[in-house]
Amino acid sequence: MVKGLFDRYLNSTRAIYTAIASIFLGCIVYYFFFPGKVPPDPVTTQSEETPPVEHIASDRLESAPIPTPSRPDSNATTVPADNRKAEIESKIAKAKNEQFLESVAKLAAKSETVSSDLASLSVKISELDSNDVGRQIAKNPTLVRDFVAYKELTSKLEDQVSAICGEVKIFDLEVRGAVELRPEQVISDSLQSSSQKLSDSLSELAKTVDKKRLGLDTIVRSAGDSQPSELTLAEAIKRIDEDEERLVLDAERAKRQKEVQAKLAEVEKAKHENELAAIDAQKADVESQRLAIETKKKADQAQVERKNKLRLLESEFQRELPKINHYLGPLFKSSFKQPKGASTTEEKDSGPVSYSALMASGVNNTDVRKACGSLLLFFSYFKAGGRGQGPYESGYNGAVLNDRQLDTIR
Repeated sequence: MVKGLFDRYLNSTRAIYTAIASIFLGCIVYYFFFPGKVPPDPVTTQSEETPPVEHIASDRLESAPIPTPSRPDSNATTVPADNRKAEIESKIAKAKNEQFLESVAKLAAKSETVSSDLASLSVKISELDSNDVGRQIAKNPTLVRDFVAYKELTSKLEDQVSAICGEVKIFDLEVRGAVELRPEQVISDSLQSSSQKLSDSLSELAKTVDKKRLGLDTIVRSAGDSQPSELTLAEAIKRIDEDEERLVLDAERAKRQKEVQAKLAEVEKAKHENELAAIDAQKADVESQRLAIETKKKADQAQVERKNKLRLLESEFQRELPKINHYLGPLFKSSFKQPKGASTTEEKDSGPVSYSALMASGVNNTDVRKACGSLLLFFSYFKAGGRGQGPYESGYNGAVLNDRQLDTIR
């Protein structure tokens, strides 16, 4: 019945808009083909059983000659034409606004329908808490849990429906306020877009409410013809909640015990590790002491060996000292002369022959004959810088050594 009334309302609305559009088209045609004349009253013309406006416009378009555009002689007809255009645009805007207001009214009715359907469903859900059908559901713990989950989702749905219905009411006030303030302006695109979004949201919520209704029917049918429980559904839910809470508490208690055991195990492990670390430290300390003793022993032994070696060297030195003095004695005497290449140089300080200067003069040559020649030259020719010739022949001037000279200097 409601659907029939709604369809009849839509058909009447379409008829009204069709008539308005026909009148508007006739006015435009009359204005362009008969400028300066007052167009006939469409209401009077229709009442006198004249053809519809769209037929008149069609006949005139077919029979009227095509006018040649010409420049107006004055602005006499421009102002009325502008006024007429503004009047027509204002009427169009009002018609569109009225149409949009009707769509907003339908949107509000739709939101009330969704809210009413969900309220009815909530009443059925509440009745199950204490009626016999609810007792049948209470007989099956699985169905009770399904019902609890279903009820939670329905509660969230109520919040969503309440929010969207509030948005629709605010939107309705906003649209009506805009139309009252500027009735000659067409509703903005943003408001039209908001209307469509609200309509889509309501459609989705309506589908969800239908699904929830079917879900409740499924739970009720699943209970079947089973004997009602001694507990109401609300009492069964409370008992399940208490059991689940007890399970949660037991799980938490077991978890805490497990954590305590884990901590004790960690303490024991740390204690064992500390004991092992202490043992390792003792071992390391013993090893360190052993190494220290061994190192000291080796150092003492090396010191003894070094002293013995020095003692041996000193003994050998003392044994060879006469030969050293015989062959190299002049080198240890002080003088201002120092060797320099194949010559000598005067230094400001007196002292024995510089070892580095002697080596630089050629004594460190890898060629033994040349090295011996440099040393013999320093003794024979330069008299070791005035320090003495030693047991070497005089008059050697750096020529190639013969075997006798080489044996001597060696």
